[in-house]
Amino acid sequence: PAERELLILYASETGTAADVAARLARQARRHRLRPHVAALDAFDKSRLPDAGLALFVIATCGMGDAPANMRRFWQFLMRRALPADALRGLAYGVFGLGDSSYPHFNYAAKRLHKRLAQLGAHAVVDRGDGDDQHFLGLDGALGPWQTAFWQAAVRRAHVPVRDILPDTVVLPPVVAVQLDSTRDAPPPSSPTDSASVPPPPPPPIPDDGVSPSSPAAACGPGTVWATLTHNTRITPASHFQDTRLLTLALPTDAPAHLPGDVLVVQPENPAARVDAFLALCGWTDLADQPVALVPEPGLAAGARANPFGVPPLVPAVLASPSARTLRGLCRFLDFDGRPPRYFFQLLASFATDEMHREKLAEFASPEGQDELQIYCYRLRRTAAEVLADFPSVRVPLAYAVELFGIIRPRHFSIASAPHPPMPLAPATATAQDPRYRTLDLLVAIVHYRTRLSVPREGVCTRWLAALEPGARLQAAVLRGTLAIRPPTARRVVLIGTGTGLAPLRGFVQALTVGAAGQPDRHTASTPPMKPPVLLHGGRNRAADAYDAAAFATLADRGALVYWTAHSRDGADDAPKVYVQHVIEQKAAAMWEYLETDQACVMLCGSAGQMPRDVRAALVQVVVVAGGRTPDDAEAYIAEMERTKRLQQECW
Repeated sequence: PAERELLILYASETGTAADVAARLARQARRHRLRPHVAALDAFDKSRLPDAGLALFVIATCGMGDAPANMRRFWQFLMRRALPADALRGLAYGVFGLGDSSYPHFNYAAKRLHKRLAQLGAHAVVDRGDGDDQHFLGLDGALGPWQTAFWQAAVRRAHVPVRDILPDTVVLPPVVAVQLDSTRDAPPPSSPTDSASVPPPPPPPIPDDGVSPSSPAAACGPGTVWATLTHNTRITPASHFQDTRLLTLALPTDAPAHLPGDVLVVQPENPAARVDAFLALCGWTDLADQPVALVPEPGLAAGARANPFGVPPLVPAVLASPSARTLRGLCRFLDFDGRPPRYFFQLLASFATDEMHREKLAEFASPEGQDELQIYCYRLRRTAAEVLADFPSVRVPLAYAVELFGIIRPRHFSIASAPHPPMPLAPATATAQDPRYRTLDLLVAIVHYRTRLSVPREGVCTRWLAALEPGARLQAAVLRGTLAIRPPTARRVVLIGTGTGLAPLRGFVQALTVGAAGQPDRHTASTPPMKPPVLLHGGRNRAADAYDAAAFATLADRGALVYWTAHSRDGADDAPKVYVQHVIEQKAAAMWEYLETDQACVMLCGSAGQMPRDVRAALVQVVVVAGGRTPDDAEAYIAEMERTKRLQQECW
């Protein structure tokens, strides 16, 4: 019956909301509902009033902004012409994904929940607020919230309690992996990148028959093959942090970027890790066999099974020619990622040893979350490591994608202007080719040890660090949240710590030649911009002051105001100096920038305490140099946030 259809719409910037939507779709099937999952902007909005029951999974980015794949949907909902009862037939639930350390915690979800109610929709459960700060992460709020949602949903759909499937019942995979005897195995691929090309210059134009449904769609609309031209370590070899400046060449017909934009890239597992994983699963003999991905028949696209026109969730990257064998598929499986609770539930079903089955079932249960935290999350065990700890588990090939999931595309702030007008480091000095434009990324390679002294590497940055010039990767330019606001601002103050310098570097490059990439600024009535202010914080000048010489040269020419804060350069017993301390020391100048120049302030770097400390320092500037009361100073900074004169991009 139609009442059992469930529309699940997500808004995701980095893929977390999409993952949660997929998890909820599995639970919907367990509750005898028929889920249909799509990104908000991919859904036909005209069908929403007749959807019956809809579940929204909403992430928040930037300063309370909606993710990119929600913005058109949100603009539609905010149309004044919509009647107050436009959604009177819709029942809904909203679950937000956020981090309570941010000032606008789950703001996009809160706004959506309120707007749906304003248009006459009926909430079947209170809004849920997932919080990364919870010791269980999003699961801390998701578990109780979805219990309440499913109770309301099954009552509404008249699903008998006896028909609900217990967690011990293994559902068919949404996308099954099968050996494909109808195809011949393709020739072996490169061990590091299936699309390696000779080194530039000039970077050759790919001619490999890539179509929109191939891996070049993995990063979303506008995905292209990007060619790596430089991969340079810019920190000393003796320094604990390996930071890279990467330069990529993108075809000129790809969407151009503006300062503050983001590059989305699709990572892969290295060949050695793929071989080890195949051996762990007992799939080595099948590694080079062709495979096919088969959606569950009940979820396949079709008029009866799919009344909303939503296609099944098959990640675009898996349609790639490079993923047509089991070995190729495993290059994109997230087996070195953090396993969710559902992973342990499935493993328990596949374990042949009774003790293994009981322990895994305990980890998957609500009562076993403290044990799961101690065993897995606190020690940062990966899915592959968990699998190795339970050798009696035999993973069916059909469940490879269901169990391990796909490595999500990663987002990196672009660290250069659209056409770098000057080289701030040797990596930008590439041979010019009219078919390509270049951009830079500033990337800290993640490498650390767990509490058990086990080396751990970031899945994406490990892959990026190993790429050689000439390698190609799937990438797409995504509009960022940083922009110069308001258009009448006469100065930009850029505050960043560590690799938070990346987007700010692009603004410096653009602003120091008077081309900020902001079309609305170039009008006859717009006053000229004053030199930007850059405040960069790091541990020590010798290792972490990226591009310091180039910035100092700009400052000597009067094109830039350049300040630094190096917390480890003083004596051992001296107070550490952070960016907030420099802001307070420069209070008089900062107040002139804020009040006289109506400066736009951008803050980038690590989330947590740093953004709060910087904001408090700005409030103090208004008190000390501006002569305002503490309450008035707080209101002044809050107004800057409201009008986007103060922006954050922290992670």
